[in-house]
Amino acid sequence: MPDSTGKKPDRHRRPKPDDFEPKENETPGERRARIVKSKRTDFASAASSLTAIFLAFPLDTLKTRLQASAGTTFPAYRISTFNGHSIPSETMACVRYIYTTEGLRGFYRGMMTPLMTASATRIISLHYYQTGKYWMDEELEKRIGESPLTRCNDITKSPNWNTVACFSAAGAFSGAVGTLVACPFELTKIGRQLSTDIVKLQGCPAEQAIRQSYYGKTTWQTMRAIVRNRGVFGLYSGFRLHLVRDIIGTSIWFAGYETLKQEISYLRGSPPNTALPVSIASFLSGCLSLLVTAPLDAAKTRFQRNCLMQHRDRTEKVSMEYRSKVAWRGMPINLLRSGMLNLVFFLVFENAKVYINDMG
Repeated sequence: MPDSTGKKPDRHRRPKPDDFEPKENETPGERRARIVKSKRTDFASAASSLTAIFLAFPLDTLKTRLQASAGTTFPAYRISTFNGHSIPSETMACVRYIYTTEGLRGFYRGMMTPLMTASATRIISLHYYQTGKYWMDEELEKRIGESPLTRCNDITKSPNWNTVACFSAAGAFSGAVGTLVACPFELTKIGRQLSTDIVKLQGCPAEQAIRQSYYGKTTWQTMRAIVRNRGVFGLYSGFRLHLVRDIIGTSIWFAGYETLKQEISYLRGSPPNTALPVSIASFLSGCLSLLVTAPLDAAKTRFQRNCLMQHRDRTEKVSMEYRSKVAWRGMPINLLRSGMLNLVFFLVFENAKVYINDMG
């Protein structure tokens, strides 16, 4: 909540260069605590990213397999209903197929790539989100006379279009920057997740050799195989689809989270960073972002699959269709994955920031 001078809360203050300079009569422990506090967003985002990705990765594997498969990969599986009938379930068929052919390790195949890179990507994304948020806040305050950041932390005020614009623009900027870092590693992750599927597909000898080059490889070996097959810039295959997806998705993600959290806080008359507003806002914003970007994400996955399967001069293009069943395959499990990933991320993130702020 803003103080009597109308200044923004301390958690919105940008770190300054002198935050890292020793202070007079300061102990080493106090200096470490002060430096950690000045970088609390970075430390909190690293902890929350590692936790969320580890817990949600099996669902990410299911999402990728369902999006990339042609619908004939998995043996039929049916779920019994209460009235004695049964219904087909592609998701459960995929679960059984992975477990039967690869065991539990199949659900975590390729996890080291996002675990190693997610912290750096999240830190960069959140850093530029903070940068974009501060810039938008200053520009809007000059033009309308009210700070969106001050308003969003006042429990007596509800969100308005200025706060939504501030967080949306900052999120879009963050998504664009994050894509530059994330694209090569996401392609590598997909290569590892799909390696056992694409190697079984029939094709000309040249393409079969390309598919075989990814089978049974480590993360680093998969990345080297991509460079060998498609050149250094091959690591950015699907970059344009990835960029559009992340600009739109991250914009909705941050704006939805901040707006829902503020609205719930306003309705309850409680601080915005408590468990209930954070939990509801994070889960719903993750689901909303997914629903809007699902066709883009499916098209990106299918195109990157083609890049891994085919020669770089003969890569089959894909189209993005909102009405296509392929875009919505496995949507229930995908919604659960997205909601849980964001729920865990923001709960750990907000609590980690509180813990760091309370350091001595």
